[in-house]
Amino acid sequence: MEENRADCSDDALYACAYPSELRNLRFTKSLQELEEMCRKFHEGLRCINEYAARCLKPHQRAHFNTLYSGTSMVMHDLCTPGPYQTEFLKHVACMSNVTDQYEHCARVYQDSVNGAMSETYSEGDKRIQKICCSLSEYLSCSKSVVRATCGEESETFAGGVLDKMSSSIKEAHCNNFTSTTCGRGSLRFISHYLIVFVLFLQLFY
Repeated sequence: MEENRADCSDDALYACAYPSELRNLRFTKSLQELEEMCRKFHEGLRCINEYAARCLKPHQRAHFNTLYSGTSMVMHDLCTPGPYQTEFLKHVACMSNVTDQYEHCARVYQDSVNGAMSETYSEGDKRIQKICCSLSEYLSCSKSVVRATCGEESETFAGGVLDKMSSSIKEAHCNNFTSTTCGRGSLRFISHYLIVFVLFLQLFY
């Protein structure tokens, strides 16, 4: 029983997205490095799918997969030879130079999400609103650090990647904070997705 609980822990999910052996591969500046990163990404995706099959009920799994669809599509494009991959390689050498600033954005964001999940609210929608506002601030922070170092063109590309990856969560939960789809039952999986989303992004920037 203890082993099963450990297999379904938050740490088990985060380890799928950001295993320790990937941390030395984060500075993706060449096609060869990107190919290795993509191989690791697909391994992580399989790990996440196994976690979902093992730990989530069918309706929870469907919801999680919906939230993850934007990230999956972007990663597929980045890992497939073509114009999108070429454009990524054009900008990533400079974007990797803002890693420290980018990690600051991520840390602030993760702390905010964790804080929202631990606070007590009379209404579930208020927690959703705080999480969504934190996501918006994180995206703005990430784009601004790219612009400051790499210029407007790189910011536009990086912003497009970030917006596509976060599109599913924004459409499902952040377009209307008072929607009935923002019920308490989905909060845990929203926070899980968002933090995994950030961890995957940290592999590329």
